[in-house]
Amino acid sequence: MKKFAVCACLVGVVLASFGLTGMASAAAPWPERPIRVIIPWAPGGSTDIAARILGADLTKRLKQ
Repeated sequence: MKKFAVCACLVGVVLASFGLTGMASAAAPWPERPIRVIIPWAPGGSTDIAARILGADLTKRLKQ
């Protein structure tokens, strides 16, 4: 059940990021600071890897 919750959470974050990238291109100075993604599990796990991949994609999309 925990894996399902983690997967559902990651899907929600990914879907939200697609919506926010469209808004970010319309707004001028957003984000002003680096975005931090906090993963409450140990590094090297599947959640950490997924967050790093998502972070790399957001870096390209937000040009930050």
